Amino acid sequence: MATLGSGDTFGELGVLSHYPRSADAVAKTKVRVFKILQQDVEDLVASSPEVEKDLLALAKSRISDLEVKTQTETNPEWKKQCLEHLEHEAFSVSSSDILAEGKAASHGNAAVAIWLGILIDGIPESLVIGMLAISTQGISLAFIAGVFLANMPEAMSSAVSMRQHGMSLKKIYLMWGSICFLTGVGAYVGSMLFSGEPTGSAFYLVLAIEGAAAGAMLTMIAETMLPEAYEQGGSVVGLSTLGGFLAALLVKVL
Repeated sequence: MATLGSGDTFGELGVLSHYPRSADAVAKTKVRVFKILQQDVEDLVASSPEVEKDLLALAKSRISDLEVKTQTETNPEWKKQCLEHLEHEAFSVSSSDILAEGKAASHGNAAVAIWLGILIDGIPESLVIGMLAISTQGISLAFIAGVFLANMPEAMSSAVSMRQHGMSLKKIYLMWGSICFLTGVGAYVGSMLFSGEPTGSAFYLVLAIEGAAAGAMLTMIAETMLPEAYEQGGSVVGLSTLGGFLAALLVKVL
C-alpha cells in the first residue's frame, strides 16, 4: 500500500510488460486522473530513447519496491485477512453430526446389498428346493425351518434399513416380492432340470450350486451385515450371531 501524490503513476508495469495487472486506487480527495494507453507509450518510446531508458529504470525501481513490500507488508497482511476470513466462515461440527454423516455415506446402500445377497443366495437355494420337492423323501420340516431362520431376520433388517433411508413401502414390497417370485421360478426350474436323487455329474453340479449359494451368503454377511450390525448393536452382536448359528444347527440335527 502506498500514498500517491501529484504527478505519481500506478499500473505502469502492466503497460510495460504487456500483461494484465490489477491495482486498486482509492481517492481521499478530489483528483484528476489521466489514462495513458499502451500504444501511446510505445509511440513515445519509439520517438525518444531517453524515455525508454527512464521507463526501464522506473520498472526496475517498481519491481524492487514490490519485492520488499511482498516480504515485509503484503504477506503478513494477506495471511491475517485469510485467517480472519476462515474464522468467520468456520462452523463447529459435533460428534453426532460426524456419526450421522458417516452412517449416511457408509450404509446408505447396505440394505440393497443385503437384498442382493439374499437374491443371489435364493436362486441356487430355490433350485435345491425344486429338486427336493420331486424326491422320494420330499422336503422336510427341518429344511423349511432352516430356510426361514436364515432368510427372515435378514429380510426384516434389510426392509427396516430401506425404510429408514427413505425408500417407499411400495418399492420395498416389490423388491421382496420379486425374490419370492424368482424363488418360485427357480424351484420350478430345479424340479425340471434335476431328478429327485441326482447321481454322477448331476450330483456334483448340485454340490457346486449349494457351494455358490453358501459363498454368496457368507460374502454378503461379511461385507454388509456384520459391520453395520456391530456399529448399531455393539458387542451383543457377536452373541446374537452365535445364537443364530446354533439355532440353525439345532434345526438341522433335529
